[in-house]
Amino acid sequence: TCIIDWFLGKPIKDSYLPTIEDFHRKIYKIKGEIYRLDILDTSGNDPFPAMKKLNIMTGDLFVLVFSIDDIDTYVQVKQLCEMIKDLKKTKQDAKNN
Repeated sequence: TCIIDWFLGKPIKDSYLPTIEDFHRKIYKIKGEIYRLDILDTSGNDPFPAMKKLNIMTGDLFVLVFSIDDIDTYVQVKQLCEMIKDLKKTKQDAKNN
């Protein structure tokens, strides 16, 4: 959440409330073209597995973050990375058939 806030130019908060799911949108104008960036900020501990899969299938870019002082978060990120690769490969295979 702090990384997204920094990216979007929002002030960084001193306190932290765990994110369940937050949606952010930013519009960019680059060389006369309008681009919309939609960011879905999740904790990774989504209680709805079907929603997590849908978000992965429709997403184009993923930034996975873990805590350097909590090995469990690293393990979760590795598992999530594998899930993303598997789902994206399945989607691409289905598109090619």
